[in-house]
Amino acid sequence: MINIYSITAASTLLNRKDILVLEVWAHIIFIKFKNGQGRFMAKKDFWIEFHRSRKERAKDLVVNHYGEDLYQVSSSKLEPYFVSVGDDIQCECMDFANQVKSKFKHPMCKHGWALLNWLGFNSLSAYIQSNQGKAA
Repeated sequence: MINIYSITAASTLLNRKDILVLEVWAHIIFIKFKNGQGRFMAKKDFWIEFHRSRKERAKDLVVNHYGEDLYQVSSSKLEPYFVSVGDDIQCECMDFANQVKSKFKHPMCKHGWALLNWLGFNSLSAYIQSNQGKAA
């Protein structure tokens, strides 16, 4: 299983490239920097920041509709990814795949967030609720 509590994730969330050690404890994470300083972060805060950062990075992505349930999401710098909608959002990117491997209940990458925004939803739960109403 992939752990979201990684040096790579912490570097992205904290916008720092100088993380030396990341230790995961019961309810907190200890992050030690190359300059010898360290900081603690609650797992819950890390989790919230993990999703907030994806929502933020989604704002600059471009969404194109390819078919009934298929969209292409891209930025000017990176290759585009296909995202499909149904009961949930599915993306072909590595971030989404890692969240699936980590058994997230509802994995969401920045491409999924961009599509939700494009469809007019500000949360995954609002999207899921709207789909449940269609099935009824």
